[in-house]
Amino acid sequence: MAGDRGPLIAGQRFAGCIVDRCLGSGATSTVYAAFDDRAGEWRALKVFAPATGQDPEQAAEAARRFAREAALAAQLSHPGIARVH
Repeated sequence: MAGDRGPLIAGQRFAGCIVDRCLGSGATSTVYAAFDDRAGEWRALKVFAPATGQDPEQAAEAARRFAREAALAAQLSHPGIARVH
């Protein structure tokens, strides 16, 4: 996982997108603005923080929370909320 190798940097290609900048970070993840040049759209990429993967139990819980958050966010439809892919 990219988060295991440290923070993403501007210009780096990750998940099919070109990273532009860091939008913010929290205890378990960092969100980046990135451009999907194939789709011609801006994306928000959420990447787990490196420390998240150090403890297997903590990493599993973070993955469960992340999957639940993604599933819930995918149900939302509003111009001010990014689509989940």
